[in-house]
Amino acid sequence: MVALWEWFLLIILLFMSAFFSATETSFMSLSRLRIHHLVKKKVNNASLVMKMIADPGHLLSTILVGNNLVNVAASALATSIALRLFGQAGIGIAVSILTLLILVFAEITPKTYAAANSVSLSLKIARLVSWIEIIFNPVVKLLGIITDLLMKLIGSKAKLNRITISEEEIRTLIDLGKSMGSIEPDEVEMITKIFDLNDTLVRDVMIHRVDIVGISIDATLEQAWEVFADTTHSRIPVFKDTLDNIIGMLYARDLLKYHKNIENESIENIMRKPYYVPVTKPINDLLTEFRREKTHIAVVLDEFGGTAGLVFLEDVLETVIGTIGDEYDETAPLVKKIGKKEFLVSARAKVADINQLMGLELPHESFDTLGRLVLRLLGDIPAKGDIIDLPGAVITIDKVDKNRAKIFHVNIKSEKGKPS
Repeated sequence: MVALWEWFLLIILLFMSAFFSATETSFMSLSRLRIHHLVKKKVNNASLVMKMIADPGHLLSTILVGNNLVNVAASALATSIALRLFGQAGIGIAVSILTLLILVFAEITPKTYAAANSVSLSLKIARLVSWIEIIFNPVVKLLGIITDLLMKLIGSKAKLNRITISEEEIRTLIDLGKSMGSIEPDEVEMITKIFDLNDTLVRDVMIHRVDIVGISIDATLEQAWEVFADTTHSRIPVFKDTLDNIIGMLYARDLLKYHKNIENESIENIMRKPYYVPVTKPINDLLTEFRREKTHIAVVLDEFGGTAGLVFLEDVLETVIGTIGDEYDETAPLVKKIGKKEFLVSARAKVADINQLMGLELPHESFDTLGRLVLRLLGDIPAKGDIIDLPGAVITIDKVDKNRAKIFHVNIKSEKGKPS
């Protein structure tokens, strides 16, 4: 004879098994970012959930201990009931029926529900689960010690790493947000560029030596005024003998203080100490140094200690947010089409952009602008009319200013290899 309370207890054990299964799925599938957001919004029980998932090993052990205890108890009770109802044949009947019940009502159904409602469910049951953790804590600790010993014997580590969020996971979340329309494409591009800062070196964003406008330490303040007026720069490097020996930085605002005493003061007395960085420094490290040193400009040194270029805070910021224009920037287009296959191209135009626009394959790995590429290919001071014959195009220097090529005439070759 089977008592009514035994049936009732069996049902309770199945419900408890379902509870532990749902708890495991809901907590283990939680997004740490989502819970962190809920904590900031002060959602009820969010802080408790965050604390629990911070140690997933302890939480999972608690759930598994509870689930196994109720499943073993349910199996023993079901077998006892079946033996009294069906005799020895009841063992097979009990195993078959209980397996089906556990699979459907204590595993598949609760886990499916928990996976679809992980956040809301975990917030609702967090307090109860925390009490269960306290109750099972001695057992979980004992099992942890035994597990650690066994893992050491087989040469492995038993500790379950705390939940961490990798850069790749964040990138995936960003792509998902873009596809769902919650993040704008330009925002995605900006965030992606921030992640790429560590892979971008100073050499990739600096103003190259050939484009540096500097002033000699022996120049007068009046000459310095003329340089500032001609270039519209607010800072210029001060060198001794050559640009490879930059010894200071002259700021236009510092020069303003001496406009009434310009003849009796020297550049050496008002220039600032320069800050030096190697060409191989990642620009995220450079940003940190700019903030620490409270400066916006640095002299870039090559592997031999010579001057490779200059890097400004603005150059670094532009790698993330795009070009920052001001009232002094040139507004003329970098590329102007003047014929079917003829273009006037600024020396500042990117070689990669030119290749894409004109269907060329000019080398751009080491020369980011057309001006630098042409200068390297010429190997001499550029002069108007100089011609460079390249596969796919003929480049003619159209305008030169102070020994620097400014504008190029690019003529795309026909399929026969002749200029169009």
